[in-house]
Amino acid sequence: MKIKNNFSKKENIMKIFKKITFIGSGKIAESMIIGLINSKYPSDCIFVCSPDEKSRSAISERYLVKNFKENLIGSNIGEIIVLAVKPNIIPIVCEEIKNLTNIENKLIISVAAGININSIKKYLNNKKALIARAMPNTPVLVREGVIGLYAKKDIRTIHEKTIEQIFNRIGKIFWLSQEKEINYIISASSSATAYFFLMMDAMKNTAENIGINKSYSREVILQTAKGAIVLAEHFSEISFNTLKKHITSKKGTTEAALNSFKKNNFRKIVEISMKAAVSRAKEISIDVDKV
Repeated sequence: MKIKNNFSKKENIMKIFKKITFIGSGKIAESMIIGLINSKYPSDCIFVCSPDEKSRSAISERYLVKNFKENLIGSNIGEIIVLAVKPNIIPIVCEEIKNLTNIENKLIISVAAGININSIKKYLNNKKALIARAMPNTPVLVREGVIGLYAKKDIRTIHEKTIEQIFNRIGKIFWLSQEKEINYIISASSSATAYFFLMMDAMKNTAENIGINKSYSREVILQTAKGAIVLAEHFSEISFNTLKKHITSKKGTTEAALNSFKKNNFRKIVEISMKAAVSRAKEISIDVDKV
């Protein structure tokens, strides 16, 4: 009994939580780190690597995580390596870490758009590398993210719980049946947060132009958006279209606005825009292969 009591609290924590190394110190890496720490994931188990001293030092100081300039050094520590860099940097990073002596014992999770698992294995020059893909959106920062996950069957069988323990802490996860669905999640969620911000910004500006006071116009739009989400969640068995009809009176103000949306082909604009995101995700893979 005395021997067990001699373990420090930190040592016990290290046994429970996997060490995670983030390669990259941009917005998605920082958002995930904030979300994990806010969910009580210990900072002692999180590491960040980046050649950008300013950004990695800022993350390190702000969230009390260790940082490394060299990706190889930080990757050697992490049991899980998160590739949180832009797609065109993936080949460079893989070249830097491919000679890790124990790389086949590490789980590598890529959050880069467009770069498939086979490509990452090619860049690592290692067909046995354990690789999964995750596509989070920025609300992981406040633990309200959407995360699309994909791993081949053998990897998922072994590491599914580990992956879920990480991403369940920062949002709602969705296991995808095919890797190509990552591109669809990008369109419907990862990029889509910006669509809502665009809509809210347009509504806020218009509200002010038609006479709503600037001192509370933002709050009016935010609360309206929040209320719509909560209402849709409460009546989860009812379609979005039916909910829309429930608040639309014949020849009323809502109908007038919706008719204008219809006249200006709002649904088609949304469709074209989301398909553009999918197309670009596919193009990124081709662009990187040309490098």
